Amino acid sequence: MTFSTVLRLKEVDDYIAPSKSCIKPVKIDVQHGKTKAVRIESDGTYTALTEDGNSYTLKKAKISLNDCLACSGCITTAESVLISEHSVDTFMQFLDDNRNQLTGRRILAVSLSPQSLASLGEKITHDNSNLLLSQRFRRWIAENHLSLDSNQLDMVRSFVAGVLHEMGAHLVIDTTWTRDIALEESVKEFLQRFSATKSGSGDTSLPLFCGICPGWVCYAEKTHSVQPGSSSFSIVPHLSTVRSPQQIAGRLLKSSDPHSIYHVSVMPCFDKKLEASRAEFATVSSTSLDNEKNLIPDVDLVLATNELFDLLEKACERYAEDAAHVSQAIIRDCCPGPPDLDVALHGQLTELIDLCGVVTISPDCSSKFVPMYRHIGTGSGGYASVIFCRAAFELFGIRLISDPQLDEHVLVRQLHNRDLQEWLLFASVVDRDNAQKALLHLNTTNRTPYRQSKAQPAPLLAFAVANGFRNIQNIVQPLKTAHKANNLSQSSFGNYRRQPRYPFDYVEVMACPGGCLNGGGQLKNASEVVTELYFQLPALEPMQSHANVQRMYNALFSKDAERRNLRTSYRSVPPVEIINPMALQW
Repeated sequence: MTFSTVLRLKEVDDYIAPSKSCIKPVKIDVQHGKTKAVRIESDGTYTALTEDGNSYTLKKAKISLNDCLACSGCITTAESVLISEHSVDTFMQFLDDNRNQLTGRRILAVSLSPQSLASLGEKITHDNSNLLLSQRFRRWIAENHLSLDSNQLDMVRSFVAGVLHEMGAHLVIDTTWTRDIALEESVKEFLQRFSATKSGSGDTSLPLFCGICPGWVCYAEKTHSVQPGSSSFSIVPHLSTVRSPQQIAGRLLKSSDPHSIYHVSVMPCFDKKLEASRAEFATVSSTSLDNEKNLIPDVDLVLATNELFDLLEKACERYAEDAAHVSQAIIRDCCPGPPDLDVALHGQLTELIDLCGVVTISPDCSSKFVPMYRHIGTGSGGYASVIFCRAAFELFGIRLISDPQLDEHVLVRQLHNRDLQEWLLFASVVDRDNAQKALLHLNTTNRTPYRQSKAQPAPLLAFAVANGFRNIQNIVQPLKTAHKANNLSQSSFGNYRRQPRYPFDYVEVMACPGGCLNGGGQLKNASEVVTELYFQLPALEPMQSHANVQRMYNALFSKDAERRNLRTSYRSVPPVEIINPMALQW
């Protein structure tokens, strides 16, 4: 018996280059009737003539990058366009322009995420493959009379700030400080929602999903959103409205004069570029015309950790080339540093330094920061841990230990895999032990959330921590099941309405497996070392760590009673209606 010849396809690749035009044959809403002809006017505008003799001016089609990425119909790799706009080249171009122009200079502020610093720390302090960078780091330690026994991430942060200062940065801050504010707001939001759910008041209820991961938010808006009036379960109303630390830092830095600040954020995730491009995270320019709003983003540019690492390597290469020809003193004198500012901008910079508690970086490329710290909980910021502990005390008077997973009132279960955990709070140790015994007697698997198993006693709180897209369905499906059951019960009991009992009260969701320490923009390095470096930092309570955090909080809230500087909103993205699926331009 003979078989057919095997056909081999060479160089098969699933990458689709970004198109200059939208490739989706979407349906267009025609409001002016069928167009018969298009006429070009003397001023260059286009006028459409309809079959019934009417005419109207055609407006230029404007599709922003945010529109493109938020569209549920795009199948191209549009993210590559975003990466080109938020790139190292864009950053270098700004540095050149800002240094060369005599008027119109802007303050360059850089915010560093602690997860990025942990990844950079592994490469700088543990990886010998980057010889020039490691040598420069050790030379910097010696010049500043520091010891390798000191906190490594503290030194890495100061070193990175020094290099950025040489390149032209006026101010470098740590987003751990703005994460204090995000955590405090998240606690307040959860307590308010919990009370509203218990009383049956308000349009929003539990569960509450953490909304700081832009990949997760974009997925929720596109995939698990419904149109008004639908009875289906939608995630969008359950997303936390608290801004991410990146965006709070943007509002903080640009609160006085957004025109004069150029804000660059260094993040462990490429999706943070998408977050920065959202219209919700921008302010209308004071010079905008009435008919055209010019939006100023709170974050002008986002660099991933690996992009900043490339910048550091190039800076060290230039430093090594100079060191081969001239003395160290001359090199230090030749470090350009940030460009000079006029009196007004210098005053604004001084105010920001005073507000953030940052001391101006000294000429020897060292910097004096508040010592680095982290918050209790996961490497993604500890949102579930902080809210869990505060809610246990504020709502039930139970004071948990610093690591709630080890508290005797708490039962921790692994659902599906290690990236999906359930945390249950019980009123007493006896209740916790009885719950554990009940699970053993019930014929249920570890895949079933505790509340869904209907085991007793009932927990006071049920939280979940989910990392990676594979666990999103594992979280969403039980919620959809509970929502459907609630709708059926309402139809059975007529007008009787009760709040649905979902499996979880709060869910910390991150799109990357392992959370933010393993973000897509991180360096390809030993994750164990990165995790170890991060968790070596002392764990502190939010708003009780950095002396100036409360001042930052007050500065954002004092002029903003509606909390727009601290909160945001989300939108459901309807599916794109395709005229003819066969017309897809592959």
